[in-house]
Amino acid sequence: VYLPHTAHMCAFSLFAETVSKEAALQQQKCDAAVLLPARVVLCAHLVQLARDGSQQSFMQQLLSRLFDIAEASGPYAWLSGREASQASGANAIKVSVWQALCLLAPYVDNIRRPEVMLRGWACLLNSHAHANIRPHVQLFMLAVFEKQPDAVTQYLLPALNAYNTTSYQVTVSVVIIVLFLLLELQPGSSPHFMPLLKAVLPWALHHRHAVRIPVQVLLHLVFSRHMTAIQQQLGQEAAGLMHQIQSFLTDNDETAKLRERQGLVDLAGFSLDYETSLEGVFGVREPLEQHCDGENDTKGLLWHCHVRDRLPLDILKYLPGAMKAIGRRYHKKAAAAAQGGGGMKAKEGEQLANDALGGEQAGASLGVEDGAAAGAGPAFYQFRPQVQFLPFDDAIADRIEALVAGRAARRGLVVCATLLDNLPNLAGLCRTCESMSVEALVLSNRSVTFTDAFKRQSVTSERWLRLLEVTVPDLPTLLRERKEDGYTIIGVEQATNSIPLQSYSFPECCVLLIGNEQNGIPVNLLPLLDVCLEIPMMGVTRSLNAHVTGAMVVWQYTQQRLPSTETSI
Repeated sequence: VYLPHTAHMCAFSLFAETVSKEAALQQQKCDAAVLLPARVVLCAHLVQLARDGSQQSFMQQLLSRLFDIAEASGPYAWLSGREASQASGANAIKVSVWQALCLLAPYVDNIRRPEVMLRGWACLLNSHAHANIRPHVQLFMLAVFEKQPDAVTQYLLPALNAYNTTSYQVTVSVVIIVLFLLLELQPGSSPHFMPLLKAVLPWALHHRHAVRIPVQVLLHLVFSRHMTAIQQQLGQEAAGLMHQIQSFLTDNDETAKLRERQGLVDLAGFSLDYETSLEGVFGVREPLEQHCDGENDTKGLLWHCHVRDRLPLDILKYLPGAMKAIGRRYHKKAAAAAQGGGGMKAKEGEQLANDALGGEQAGASLGVEDGAAAGAGPAFYQFRPQVQFLPFDDAIADRIEALVAGRAARRGLVVCATLLDNLPNLAGLCRTCESMSVEALVLSNRSVTFTDAFKRQSVTSERWLRLLEVTVPDLPTLLRERKEDGYTIIGVEQATNSIPLQSYSFPECCVLLIGNEQNGIPVNLLPLLDVCLEIPMMGVTRSLNAHVTGAMVVWQYTQQRLPSTETSI
C-alpha cells in the first residue's frame, strides 16, 4: 500500500503517493538537518526488512520504483536533464536515490539481480551524472558484481577491452569498479581475477590524468596485497614483468607522491560491507531508533550534507563548537600539567583535538562515527579533515558562528563568471564579490582557485565565498533553474533595450551574467535574460574590463541595500 510513499520518502523526503516537480524541488530547500534524519531512519528499517527477507515482494517493487526515479522514467522524466551544478535540488534528489540503492544492493536476490544489474549498468554508462552521484553508482555496481561475479565477462571485460571509448567519466567508473573488485577477490579462488587484472593494466598508460592515476594508485595496493598469489598464476617471465611494474609503482618518486595525495581516502581500509552499510553511506551507526524519539532528535548530531558545493559552510557550521571544546579541554589539561610540573606533549595535543571533534562535538554516545560527520560516503571520495591542534579561544569561535549565521541561508546576488577566460579577471571578481558579500560566484572550473596566479590577486577571498562550478554547456540550465526559483536574470550588454546601470532598481534575488572578454554574452543566452544593463561610456574607449564591469554592477546592487545615513550639520 505504501510502496510509492516509501520510494518518495527515500528520494524526495516527501511521504506522498504522488510528487510533483515543484513539490520535490521545494522540499530540497529545507535544511539537511531536518530532512536527513527521517530518511536515514526509514533506510535503516528497509535494510532490516531486506536482511530478514520478510517482505521480498515489497522490496523487489521498491527497487524497481527507485530505479524508475534514478532513470528519470515515467512520471519522473523531469529528472532526466543534467543539472547546472551539484548544489541543485534535482541533483540532491538523485544522490538520495542512489544512497538508498547502495544500502539495498547487498540484499538483491538471485532472481532479481540480472535485471537490477542491467539497469544499474545503464545508469553507469550515463556520462552526464555529476561527480557526487557517480561514486554511489559505482558502489552499487560493485556490490552487485561481488554477489554475481560471473557477470564480469558480460559487462566489465568488454568495457575494459573497448579502448576507443568516448566518455572518460565512464572509463574512470569502470576501472574503479574493477580495481576495488580485485581487492575483494582472491587470485587463487576466483577465475575472474587474472582476466580482470590483465585487462585493466593498459589503462595505467591512458593519457588522461583522471583515468591513469586511479589505476596506478589502486594497482599498487592490489600488487601489495596479492603479488605472491599473482606470480603463482603466471609463468616466470610474466611474473617478472608484474614484479617490475610493482617495483616502479613502489619506488618511483612521482607515483609515491600520487599515493600521498590520496591520504584523505582510506583505500587500504576499504570494506564493501562497511561502505554499503548505514555507517558507510550516512556516517551513523545502528540502531538509530533510540536517537529519534522527539522533536529535538537531531540536536547535537552532525547530519552532513552530500553536496560538495555546500561543504565549506557545512564545515564552518560545526567548527565553532569543536574549537570551544578543544579550547576548554586544552586549558584544563594545560593547567593540570603546570601544577604537576610537566608540559603537554604535541602528540597529546593532537589526540585532544581529535577527541574533541570525534567525542564531544560528534557525540560518540549518539552513534556518529569519529570523523564521519565531516563527509562520509563511498570510500573513493571520503572527506576526513585532520585537525591541527591549536589553543582556540571562544572569541574566534564566536566570530565564525556570526559569519556562518549571516551566510548560511542568504538569497541575493549571484554573479556568474562562467564565460570569463582571463584569470586576473576571475580572481579580481572573486575578491570583489567576497568583499561585497554576494550570495555566490559561479565559475566554469573551480580548480583555478588553487593556482598561485589566482591566489595572488584573490587574497584568500575564495575561502570565504560560496563558489559554484557550472560549465558553459550547463549555463542555460543554471539560468532556467534560477529563474524558476524567483531570480531575475541580468546581463551586462549593449542592446537596443538596455537600461542604464544608474537607472535600474535591482530586485533582491538576481543573477548577474558577465559576458566573455572578447565576445560578450552568446546569442543563445540572450533570450534567457530578463534585463539588459549597460554602463554609459563618456570617453573615447567604449568598453571596460570584465572585472571592472562586474565590480561596478555589484557595487550598484550593494549600495541600494545599504542603510541610509543622513548627516545633518
